[in-house]
Amino acid sequence: MESGGTPQSSYEESRRRVEEEDIRGKNARNEAYNKSLRCNQARRQLGIAKEQAPIFSRDNKGERQYVKDEDRAAVIARAQKAVDEDCN
Repeated sequence: MESGGTPQSSYEESRRRVEEEDIRGKNARNEAYNKSLRCNQARRQLGIAKEQAPIFSRDNKGERQYVKDEDRAAVIARAQKAVDEDCN
């Protein structure tokens, strides 16, 4: 009697491992793609924060909320942090 189990169970185990590896590969590609999107968004936001005057965002009603000039440095710092995290 074989200690490794039946050929069927060995086949099923091998197939399960291949499927798991495939899923891990797809997840890794999705994570890389999402990171790329976050990086592009972070770079865009950093560029806006550094160059656009005035800076604004939209509230829940869709209305512009302007950033005060004294808060601009904090906005730039947050945008730079996002670039550092998502683009490396």
